[in-house]
Amino acid sequence: KKRGEIYAREGISKKRGVIIKLVEVMFLSLLTSVIIFVVPLATSWSCKNALAFQDEDNEVIEHRYNCGVDQTNELAMVLFGKRDDAILHILTDPTKFDPRSLISVGVIFFFLMILTFGVSIPSGIFMPTILVGSAFG
Repeated sequence: KKRGEIYAREGISKKRGVIIKLVEVMFLSLLTSVIIFVVPLATSWSCKNALAFQDEDNEVIEHRYNCGVDQTNELAMVLFGKRDDAILHILTDPTKFDPRSLISVGVIFFFLMILTFGVSIPSGIFMPTILVGSAFG
């Protein structure tokens, strides 16, 4: 059944429809948090030299997250950092990133974007679309 048909059924009261929508949003929020937390933790290949990732002020961006000293987890940098910084780093020099990291970011954000597109709470789709395009490009 289509998602809209679930909420439009006559047997569901408005109050129950609101509760179903809230449960849906809570489930997707929990799923998103778990995916974004677990994927960088589970990948050992995403640890890179921290000096490769610097911002515009030449300060090292560190997201050690299960990496050694003087290393940064590039997946954690993209997933936990600001989206515009991630897009800037990927588009500026994509060779700094492991191809597996870029594919992972693209697949994760594409999957999450598909899931959250029709949720009852407004969520941005522009930045995730640009991030998916830059990761796959």
